[in-house]
Amino acid sequence: MPLGDTIVARSTPYGYGGIAVVRLSGVNSIKILKKISRQIKTPVSRVAQKTKIYHKKNILDETIVVCYTKPRSFTGEDMVEISCHGSPFIVDGIINECIDLGARSAGPGEFTRRAFENGKIDLIQAESIANTIAASSKAGLFNAISGLGGEMSNAIKGTASDITELLSYCEHLLDVSDVDIQKDNKLYISKKTSEINKKVLKLIENYDTCRVLTYGAIVVLAGKTNSGKSTLFNALVGNKRSIVNKTAGTTRDYVDANISISGVPIRLVDTAGVRRSKSAIESAGIDNSIMLIEKADVVCLVRDVSVKDDTYVVDIIKLKNDNIIYINNKSDLIKKVGYKKKKDLYMYISAINQTGISSLKRAILQQLNVEKIPNKLSGVSTPRQYECIADCIKSLANTNNKIKNGFQLELICYELENALRSVNSLLGVETEDLVLNNMFNSFCVGK
Repeated sequence: MPLGDTIVARSTPYGYGGIAVVRLSGVNSIKILKKISRQIKTPVSRVAQKTKIYHKKNILDETIVVCYTKPRSFTGEDMVEISCHGSPFIVDGIINECIDLGARSAGPGEFTRRAFENGKIDLIQAESIANTIAASSKAGLFNAISGLGGEMSNAIKGTASDITELLSYCEHLLDVSDVDIQKDNKLYISKKTSEINKKVLKLIENYDTCRVLTYGAIVVLAGKTNSGKSTLFNALVGNKRSIVNKTAGTTRDYVDANISISGVPIRLVDTAGVRRSKSAIESAGIDNSIMLIEKADVVCLVRDVSVKDDTYVVDIIKLKNDNIIYINNKSDLIKKVGYKKKKDLYMYISAINQTGISSLKRAILQQLNVEKIPNKLSGVSTPRQYECIADCIKSLANTNNKIKNGFQLELICYELENALRSVNSLLGVETEDLVLNNMFNSFCVGK
């Protein structure tokens, strides 16, 4: 991804609307604006100005333009934001004019990446921008805005400073003979390592909650054919989204819907019943079900109390995911079939009569560990952030082991260097281009 050239993109969603915003960033942004507007000869930084935008001699639109001169802009470069009428024809026309004058189309997340590359934000703040857009709950939005404001970054910088200080202390001891290293030196290193570890662990204690409340949880309904998954899906969604029929294998592919349980965003997925099938189409649906079961945050394993257990189905689901809520459905048929309730893992519901649904919702929240949402949520929320902190924790654990088992200073310094590298990568210090490319490619174009 080249930096330094001029990029252009729309920053509002595609389609018709009252207004749309076109963004330019780079060395020629203001020069291009002067050519397409003709009316703005001397732009005033950070002041909205009304101007017409032209295509050759024809007026494309009457717009409001704001210029930002470097370094006082989001990207740290000269920037222009053009607010025009929200017709795709107008937006595309303005973008094409800019491209004809030397700009190029921006890639996903390229504006935010330039802000990162130019030192306007760190990597945690960049991810927080994406999380602000993706946030699907009030608590998730609070956490994203908190991250964007630098709260998490400051905590990470404090931890990096503590590790650096301890590493410097240990490296100083390398110049001292083994005889001169006192018990107090060892106790100090052990104490400081434990203190740092405690701080780092605190950063990920809310990870599952932060992740779920930012991006939402995936809850999959799985089980044997005709167990009542689709009826349960409709009961949880609140309308008849999934087709219900007595014929086994009616659901050939998954059906999903976004729901909210006590403010927690959930993507609920009704999957094809798991069974041995000779139908190629149904088998493909079952393969999709197994793939979704693997990815799920929670699996609701649904069985019909009126029929015999199928251990094949239960075993294959347990093999793919261990976060399972066991559900005995069709409890309204218990007396009719002479079934006796057992004291086991299963909870009893009747999806068709909608009994036990409230209990099931509470069980889902409990399984997701979000039954109580804190008013002010703060913590890491992306897998990348979690992995960096997990690597740091592993290095600190190795440091403690080296302290206890022989106190080998060279190895202790090595582990502390690894811990520091993991923490710094959280902020984007010495982060590989591959990691950056993968991260920013997940952003929307124009951000």
